Amino acid sequence: MKCPVDSRELLITHRDGIELDYCPECRGVWFDRGELDKVIERSNEQLRTTLAQAAPVTREERVDYAPSKKKKKPGSFLSDLLEFG
Repeated sequence: MKCPVDSRELLITHRDGIELDYCPECRGVWFDRGELDKVIERSNEQLRTTLAQAAPVTREERVDYAPSKKKKKPGSFLSDLLEFG
């Protein structure tokens, strides 16, 4: 299949049971029927798991407004899915 943007041949990769067609030139990603639904569901599952594991924040803990260095967030399902070599 050709990329609709720049007519290059699309490459196929499999990530977590989802087949992604992507263009190595413009980095566009195309999903076949049902694949985007799988991505959304897995992303929602990860969010539910993360929220369930988070400890509730007390009022005293929220008082600290001091600026801090940004910490690198752990990779999410979507960032891992869409990270191409």
